[in-house]
Amino acid sequence: MKKIILSIFALATLAVNAQEVSGIAKGNVALTAGLGFDNYTKTAGLVTTKHTDISFSPAVMYMIQNNWGIRGGFSYLNQKTEVAGVSASNSLFGFDAGARYFFTPANRLSFYLDGGISGNFPTGVTNIGVNFNPGFHYFIHNNWSLGANLNLLSLNVSAPTGGDATTQFRVNPITNITDFKFTLMYVIKSKK
Repeated sequence: MKKIILSIFALATLAVNAQEVSGIAKGNVALTAGLGFDNYTKTAGLVTTKHTDISFSPAVMYMIQNNWGIRGGFSYLNQKTEVAGVSASNSLFGFDAGARYFFTPANRLSFYLDGGISGNFPTGVTNIGVNFNPGFHYFIHNNWSLGANLNLLSLNVSAPTGGDATTQFRVNPITNITDFKFTLMYVIKSKK
C-alpha cells in the first residue's frame, strides 16, 4: 500500500513539475477530503482490545492570514474492535474543527502544524478528542494538492451516559504509516 501511494505521488509530481504553481494564500478557500487508517492495541488490566479504524473526513478551510487557516468538517469512522477473538463493528459520525499554520504557504510544498478538537456521539456515549497533527501539502496543479498528516498527539475522553468516563492519551510513532491520514485538497483562489 505504501509503495503504491508513493508511486502515484511520484508520477503526479513528475507529470506536473513544469507547471507554474502557487500555493495557498489569505482569502483562499480549500475543500479537502481525507482518508485515514489506524490499527492499534489497547490493554486495560488483563483485557487486550485490537482496534482497526477507517475514516473519511470532508472539510473546508478558510485562510484568514497568509499562514493561518481555520477549518471545520465532518467525519465518518468505521471502527472494528476485537476482544478475545470476538469482533464488533460500528460506524460513527462526528465533527472536526481547528486551526492550521503553514510554514511556507505560497510554495508548492508546504509543511504545517494543525491542532483541533473532534467529537462523535454513538448511542449513549460522548467522545471528545483534542489532536495535534503535523503534515504537508504538495501542489500538483495550481488548485490541487496531495497531502498527509500524522495524528502525532491525541487526548480522547469517552463518557458513557450511565458510567464512568475514560481518558486516553496517545503519542503515535512517526514510523507507523497506518497513523497517517492522506488528503486531497482543491483550493478556490481569491481574486486579487
